[in-house]
Amino acid sequence: MKKHSVFLLFLLIILNSTFTTAPLQGAPSFRGAWIASVANIDWPSSQAIGQPQLQQQEMLFLLDSLQSLGINAIIFQVRPTADALYQSELEPVSHWLTGKQGANGEYDALEFVVTEA
Repeated sequence: MKKHSVFLLFLLIILNSTFTTAPLQGAPSFRGAWIASVANIDWPSSQAIGQPQLQQQEMLFLLDSLQSLGINAIIFQVRPTADALYQSELEPVSHWLTGKQGANGEYDALEFVVTEA
C-alpha cells in the first residue's frame, strides 16, 4: 500500500510540474474546448431542437464566446448516440438535432460548424 502512495505522489508532482510550466515563447499552443451534443449538454439547447436557425445562432454565440476567451480549437461531438450531426448514408440524423432520430435535417451541422469555425 505504501509503494502505491509514493508512486501516486510522484505522479502528481510530475503532472503538476508539467501543467504549470509556461509554454515556450513563440511556440504554438492548443487551447481547446469540447462542445457536447449528447443530451443537448452544450448544443443545441432543448429549445432549439428542430429549429435550424436558432441552432445556428446558438453555435455562433458559442464559437464567438470561446474565441473571446482565447480558445483556438474546438472538439465538436458529431456522433452523440449512434447517430450523426451530419448527413450520412451509414448513420441516422441525430434526434438531439431534429427531435426525431433519422428525420432529415435541414442542414449539415458539421459542415456549418467547420465553415464558421
